[in-house]
Amino acid sequence: MFRKLEKVSREYLYDFAVQGGAVGAITLVPVGPNTAALPEGFLVEMVTVVAEEALVAAGGTVTCGPSVDSDGYLVDMVAALGTIGNVVRSGQSAGALLWDNTNDAEITYRVGSAANTQDVVLQVGTAAITAGKLRVRVDGVFPTSRVVG
Repeated sequence: MFRKLEKVSREYLYDFAVQGGAVGAITLVPVGPNTAALPEGFLVEMVTVVAEEALVAAGGTVTCGPSVDSDGYLVDMVAALGTIGNVVRSGQSAGALLWDNTNDAEITYRVGSAANTQDVVLQVGTAAITAGKLRVRVDGVFPTSRVVG
């Protein structure tokens, strides 16, 4: 059981060697005891991506978010994650669900009941990914006490 406003992190993994890199949406694989979907009501506060292997998509774009808004967490990350160990956080690569460009401020995204708001995907555009391994961490809170899977 989670207490009200207890910080929670979920981790996901993208590995080119396992998932490929075709243009389109790639659903990220949960790591550890996580469930694949973020639960309804979860408040996403920050998303952090670490390049465990350099991300390569020559001429392509890679964004991150739920399927309903696949660049909602992070906009194009290819250049920033082209070196092993590089890190990108929401706000640095400002997706509209977590950053308000008009007011230059962080915002929080509430996960809804629809499946397309609960997943975490990479959206590959223009040209395929040809190499890379990324660890994606989604940090947030639950607004009320509840049992979460």
